[in-house]
Amino acid sequence: MIIVNNRKLKISSFRLTFLFAGVYLFLQILFMSTFNFLDVTVWPPKIVNLTLFYVYTPILLAVTIFFYVLSLTQTFYYVDKKKITRHKMNKIFEYYFSDMTYIDEKWSKKHRTLLFYDKSGRRNFLTFDREGIIFQHALENARPLSREDFAIRFPDVRL
Repeated sequence: MIIVNNRKLKISSFRLTFLFAGVYLFLQILFMSTFNFLDVTVWPPKIVNLTLFYVYTPILLAVTIFFYVLSLTQTFYYVDKKKITRHKMNKIFEYYFSDMTYIDEKWSKKHRTLLFYDKSGRRNFLTFDREGIIFQHALENARPLSREDFAIRFPDVRL
């Protein structure tokens, strides 16, 4: 059994970096395609478009870095014997182990994201912390149903 003495469990910065880099690249490509930067028939771009590019790109980069740092410092978990508490910016979400009716272990290990269904049949995703402690605690402290029992109890929910 793992004992966590009320310490913050941070999410992986590697996954968060790829998420924000992908969002930045998507928004940059969207911007460039909107102002004909990707169209070779109007190359070189007009001066107005270049000015917009030199203004938009640093602003987008600064906003992306700001939200990346904010997400990295303000998203974390606390785990105890009864629940997982997730802090996301100013919001606090509590997931009680007694409410976890099914934990998809195979999917969770593959994607490094805890996938569980609550007592109403709703699907919940929690990104693993750096060491995977929330997954281990969920397996130890929750009493989930088997896959077959869950399918009988919630026939409309697709696993």
